[in-house]
Amino acid sequence: MEQLVTTSLELNEILLSIANSLNQAQQHLQNMPPYDEFGRPNMMYHLPYLDFNLVVTSSFEGIEAPPAESSNTKAVAEKSIVKPGAIASFSNSLSAKNMRIVFKPQTESSTKTTNINLMSTISGRFVAVMPNDGLPRTILDVIYSKWNNDNDPTYMRYKILVSLFNTAGEPCADQQIEFNFDEQATKMMNNIADNITIAPPKFSLMEGLTDKNGKMEMNISFPQKDFDNKYIYIIRINSGTTVKSISICKI
Repeated sequence: MEQLVTTSLELNEILLSIANSLNQAQQHLQNMPPYDEFGRPNMMYHLPYLDFNLVVTSSFEGIEAPPAESSNTKAVAEKSIVKPGAIASFSNSLSAKNMRIVFKPQTESSTKTTNINLMSTISGRFVAVMPNDGLPRTILDVIYSKWNNDNDPTYMRYKILVSLFNTAGEPCADQQIEFNFDEQATKMMNNIADNITIAPPKFSLMEGLTDKNGKMEMNISFPQKDFDNKYIYIIRINSGTTVKSISICKI
């Protein structure tokens, strides 16, 4: 039997909204000046955790019910109330394809609905953690320059040098570096419509490992025609969760 489940407000969007609000509040606290206008030290605060409770109602709604059966739909649905520890079952006169479950946060109006609504509570806690598990933060540095080693006039080539180290100044050896062409950001920067294709650049390699000095080098080639039209190319370079974007264009 097939069952249709719909959500009026996605739970993951609600949780993400709470997390973003908490993050903004913490950033506001961190941006407070260390001293007030009289030179006195300001009190510094942080949010160690946030507990939350979400009350959600789940309601059974009949859809696409035949007109002849519309009069007894409510009666059949009321007999199908799911109680704690019970398994939902539907009468043969009301197939599962004609039913759907709708989840929505509790509001004042939702408490006045029929008795076929199910109520549940979702509890959780957002906990503050140290960035990078308390280890020194990783820094990704990028330097690029023109590099043409042949006479091919159809491409403009650049050499990209990536350096990976931490805030303690130690090089990060044998760490994977990935290169990607950010087509969406490139189209946005150049005011190119989504339905129009843009020739991507060519990478000498898309990923690789840093050497013992935490460095890695690669080459990238851009179509000379688009490069001459002063297209701005956005290239994303990342090592794990450390990401950096660079823009390359003809000056």
